[in-house]
Amino acid sequence: MLCAVQAQAQGGGSTVTGIVRVRGATAGTSGVTVLLEGSAVQVRTDSLGRYRLSAVPPGPQVLVARRLGYAPSRTPITVPASGSL
Repeated sequence: MLCAVQAQAQGGGSTVTGIVRVRGATAGTSGVTVLLEGSAVQVRTDSLGRYRLSAVPPGPQVLVARRLGYAPSRTPITVPASGSL
């Protein structure tokens, strides 16, 4: 799986949004758990594979995408203190 990422800063941390796709596919994958490694911050993708994580601290982070039947995918990101990524 691939985890596409976009980050926007907001009060109380940044918001990270993106789409999870199976490698080589164009459509998003639903029912994938996306989590911030080492924290309790996690969400599940919607029917189009979209996700939104709130209150993500700035700096280097790792997103993990998990779904039954697939190997977990780890995506390193750098979350901005302000602005967008």
